[in-house]
Amino acid sequence: MLVRAMLTAGMATLGAATMSQAAVKAVWYEAETQTYHAYLLIQTPGDANWFQDAYDDAGTHFYKGAIQGHMATIRSAQENTIAGSVQYQVVGGQGLAWIGATDDPFFGAPGEGQWVWLGDSTNGGTPDVFWDNGPVGGKYNAWNPGEPNNTDNHEHYGDMAGPANGSRPLLWNDNPMDTNRGEYILEYDIPLADFGQEFNGRRYEAIYVQPGVTWQQARDMAQSMVAPTGYKQGDLVQIKTPELLAFIMNNLLNPEGGFGVQDAWIGATDVDEEGRWRWLDGTLFWDNGTPVGFANWQDGEPNNSGATGEQYAVINATTGLWVDLNESGVRNAFIVEWIPLPEPASLMLVATGGILLLRRRS
Repeated sequence: MLVRAMLTAGMATLGAATMSQAAVKAVWYEAETQTYHAYLLIQTPGDANWFQDAYDDAGTHFYKGAIQGHMATIRSAQENTIAGSVQYQVVGGQGLAWIGATDDPFFGAPGEGQWVWLGDSTNGGTPDVFWDNGPVGGKYNAWNPGEPNNTDNHEHYGDMAGPANGSRPLLWNDNPMDTNRGEYILEYDIPLADFGQEFNGRRYEAIYVQPGVTWQQARDMAQSMVAPTGYKQGDLVQIKTPELLAFIMNNLLNPEGGFGVQDAWIGATDVDEEGRWRWLDGTLFWDNGTPVGFANWQDGEPNNSGATGEQYAVINATTGLWVDLNESGVRNAFIVEWIPLPEPASLMLVATGGILLLRRRS
């Protein structure tokens, strides 16, 4: 089939591209600085999985090849919840992951008991003390009660428990350098103007959410996200070409650091006419079993199964194939698409009989 051959060729070409920006991300937008903070769960490299291993690895990750990653910085309860949510991708959110908190002077802390965030140095600033042998006024912390306690005078590195951890959900502990933590939370701080992966003039991003959401909830969330500078309000992605599908598979859904495999909602539905699948702009691409545009359904799909039928499309993060689900089905990711704003009309001066007229040029 020609379309499938084009998809295979496109993915082979893009497979050599950097994966440093791949995988779904949990995000929150900081309006004051016009910055998206994006979080991913990354496998700590090495046999020992020490804090140093995580620190070294974080510096090798770059968003769009330019924005360096760092171990997570957490300055609010909202951020703690969103950053911690990515831990649901391992052992049901019950595990422990390194975060970028330390009171080790080697990493820029003023001294013992004075805890700072490593991300401040990554972003070119001076590490800010958020805990000085006790709470610092106005600065957030989520230490487990009794922590940090610096047991045996060598616990200088912070971790966070997963949101489903039975003993300390989303709370932090201090640990020795040689504590084994199989994962760490990576953060990118992305200026609004740079947010979103670029393809053919448009921007795209795969967003991780916890708990899972329905198609309509995913669409509402996509539309409510602050658009990158110069782009229209976002919506669920419309995958009209095999080239765009290859881009999505290689740059948005390909797991980074071993995690981040999440099937995602896309902007296709037959809710208005059963069997006639359209993209959100109304473009018909599937007519009761007959492709009338690019389609990449899994064999036997769409099948409209169940008592209520299935009207909404999901992309499989491993295969790139699509399936239909019903209105109450939930997934933990969706893909957003942003279209550029039109170029503003310009004004030109026209001389007529010694009189200058302003004429709008579209």
